[in-house]
Amino acid sequence: MGIYQVLTNIGASLFRSNGGMPLLNISVNNISSIDPDTFSYNKQLRSLDLQNNSISDIHVTTFRYNSRLRRLDISGNSIAHFNRTDLFDGMDLNIPGHVAKLSKIS
Repeated sequence: MGIYQVLTNIGASLFRSNGGMPLLNISVNNISSIDPDTFSYNKQLRSLDLQNNSISDIHVTTFRYNSRLRRLDISGNSIAHFNRTDLFDGMDLNIPGHVAKLSKIS
């Protein structure tokens, strides 16, 4: 599923009815904010592409229900700080090269 150049904010209910979706590509939009509950119903999500948006912050709890997530691409965004939890161990994680602070939270 790909949605290009139309999204600016991702609300908590946007993908609620797509709980079985394994792949989501919402790159190349103008997304500036993501509600922490946006992907809480997407428990089958394995790959998420958020590259080349305008995201500056991702809340530490945003992916707490996505234990099957194996690939996350947030490159090409303006993220200054990213909290890396145990969820990301062993994951293909592509973050912006300019991230000033990468923290590990257990």
